[in-house]
Amino acid sequence: MAERECTFMSEQEKIKEINNILKKYKFNNKDGVDFWHIINPIFFNENFQRRMEKDFPHHDDVSLGHHIVSDAAVTYKICQKKKYMAANIDKNTAVIIAMMHDLYTLPWQNNPENFQEYSFNGHGYRHPIEAIVNSIDWFPEYFEDKAKAEKIIDGVIHHMFPFPVRAIDGFDLELKNTEAYDKIPEDLKQMIIESSNRGLKIKHFSLCPSKFKEGRIMSFSDKKVAIIDDTIESLRKNGFKTFRGITALKTGANKNLDGYEEIQEFRKHRK
Repeated sequence: MAERECTFMSEQEKIKEINNILKKYKFNNKDGVDFWHIINPIFFNENFQRRMEKDFPHHDDVSLGHHIVSDAAVTYKICQKKKYMAANIDKNTAVIIAMMHDLYTLPWQNNPENFQEYSFNGHGYRHPIEAIVNSIDWFPEYFEDKAKAEKIIDGVIHHMFPFPVRAIDGFDLELKNTEAYDKIPEDLKQMIIESSNRGLKIKHFSLCPSKFKEGRIMSFSDKKVAIIDDTIESLRKNGFKTFRGITALKTGANKNLDGYEEIQEFRKHRK
């Protein structure tokens, strides 16, 4: 498969992109400064910066980093609502969940390296596991407090609800970061296993929302951004070609992006 062409963004361009997201969601100066303070250690990490590039698309051609920060911004705004402030929602932890929820390992669209042997290990099902493993590997300082660690882990694992997550049940997960999974501390690994097996069990899947309000707020933000905001933005740019990207959620092949013909050939030979 031919390599994707990408013109890498400067740090200033990435900061400008994030500030445009804050403008879109009507942040005032005070909240903007507070938001940057929360996301700063994650945003400027090289692994996150990599996901701001256009060759790491998430929904259609929206970069993964752009999507993640949009989720974090919406999560922040929801946590600022009076009823959630009165309920003592941990705003910082909710935003951290958002910043970590999609830190999966490989670009998933038109990428043969991200495919799997078993359909129940598809990207949509397994990526929350990859994301929390990478988060623990890259940002261990956020998991030193076990109460906060449990909130983050459960929030990331179940952020796709009502879509199920792959349960860690002894059958090969086909993770793209297995080596990192094997190395994470045993107590955190046990939290991941227990979280992935909560709720309604359907074959190799777990279906339930996060048991913490912070995770449920973040999950709602993810649906708002992905289903409504990103779709509206894509419709403005691409018209009805946007809906080609919907089938990619199941197939991993997106006709709107480079590499579509190659990935179709790859899929044909795998059958």
